[in-house]
Amino acid sequence: MRHLLLLGTLLSLSASAQLSNGLVGYWKLNGDLLDVSGNGLHATTNLPLSPTVNRDGGEGCALYGYDFDVITPNSALFVHDPNGAFSFSIWMKRLDGQASFGMRGGIWPWVAQGWEFVINTTDGLSFGNYTQPQLLHADSTLIAFDTAWHHYVGIYDDHDWSIYYDGQLLLQDNTTTADVGTGTGNVQANVAGGDIDDYRYYGRALLPIEIDSLFNEQPDCASSNSIREFGSSGITLGPNPTDGVIELFSDEAFHAGTRLRLADAVGRLVLERQIEGTRTTIDLSDQPSGIYQLSVINVEGTRTMRIVRE
Repeated sequence: MRHLLLLGTLLSLSASAQLSNGLVGYWKLNGDLLDVSGNGLHATTNLPLSPTVNRDGGEGCALYGYDFDVITPNSALFVHDPNGAFSFSIWMKRLDGQASFGMRGGIWPWVAQGWEFVINTTDGLSFGNYTQPQLLHADSTLIAFDTAWHHYVGIYDDHDWSIYYDGQLLLQDNTTTADVGTGTGNVQANVAGGDIDDYRYYGRALLPIEIDSLFNEQPDCASSNSIREFGSSGITLGPNPTDGVIELFSDEAFHAGTRLRLADAVGRLVLERQIEGTRTTIDLSDQPSGIYQLSVINVEGTRTMRIVRE
């Protein structure tokens, strides 16, 4: 039994470790549209952001949308190849009676073999290219059209198409000749009544064990009046949310050369300065309401915390 438990732990760690491989973009959607993959693919939108509660009850840790468009930059990182592969992973929650979500991978110059993924009350769930949008199709007999959070994964792998729903393979077609076109582009989404959280895009096919890991992972975003971050490292931030001044505490003095960087929801730098001692204050009184990302940078690495300015 000990050996089985150890093997299970090792497999779980291995799957988690692989989740950064081939990662093109990772939008946590913790009240913002920042790409935290390191590739700088911060998304834009047509409407003001509306943070909402995520699947774990974290206030301000997901985004609500009603006719809400999300668009990533055009980038050579979004490579499309008929013989290649890509995957996406996203959490979504529908509003009752609303057509919920549509997403597509645009290829520029435009070709009819871009891909699209759609969920709505009329047509159900579908995944395919522009000429065969319902190549894979599921109706209410296969998925729940309710108002709970659900996890969706779409995979294209050298003409094979797959959909995973809540960690399990739902539909697959490995006989079709339908493909994606050659080129680079972006990802565009429209939320027509619902919430979205934790969107990842990969330039490869995810494995079943990785999909299981994504389905079972715990959100890393929470909200309280005083947030204790990073375990034993002893950094505390509060009050959060704030209407102006926020304080940052450390159990030990910050390393020499430690810097603070504060960015808004679209990645614009708000402030940057060095800090010392065990505490410092950050004044957001002159900043508009919204979600901010505070990074503490020193020789140990970078730690990022979410701040809500009311």
